[in-house]
Amino acid sequence: MKNGFAYRLGALTAVAALSLSAPAVAAPFTSCAAPSRDGSVAISGTSTLNSYYPGNGSANEGSTSISIGAVDNRGVATGIQSGDLLLVMQVQGASLVTNNSSYYGGGNGSGRGGISLILAGNYEYVTAANSVSAGGGTLQLRSPLQNSYLDAEPGTGTSGIQNGRRSYQIVKVRQYRDLNISGTITA
Repeated sequence: MKNGFAYRLGALTAVAALSLSAPAVAAPFTSCAAPSRDGSVAISGTSTLNSYYPGNGSANEGSTSISIGAVDNRGVATGIQSGDLLLVMQVQGASLVTNNSSYYGGGNGSGRGGISLILAGNYEYVTAANSVSAGGGTLQLRSPLQNSYLDAEPGTGTSGIQNGRRSYQIVKVRQYRDLNISGTITA
């Protein structure tokens, strides 16, 4: 908590979109999809700004479509509109050794770490080319993905290496002209 505000990744993403400054990302990104699209707003009390959609199946580098599930009820239950700015983010995906020994984790005898992050941490901003209801569907993108994203259940590979849960999400990023915040914001 800082200066009375609880900060989370989604809130910081919304603020980054507001400032029109692009963070360092894998894909070139120079501006908001539709600056000021969400108008001016004053937020007080406890508010949630973003909408979160789970990715369904894999979305490969170069693809211009993503299959998404229904909006998560912990965010704002709104659909995606053509022109919306979205953040695609791999939130889970690591491999580790699960043998009960000092090789647990990274396989290096330290008992900690991981073999590979697979895709975890990959992210990019994209612009929606079509509308998708809050119930989910196929999201078309205005430009191809620069990274691959994976949705898969955990499984055991060779030599005791366990592939953890792999999942990604799509976050609808608000683009306000003016934003006046007082109270606690939950992203």
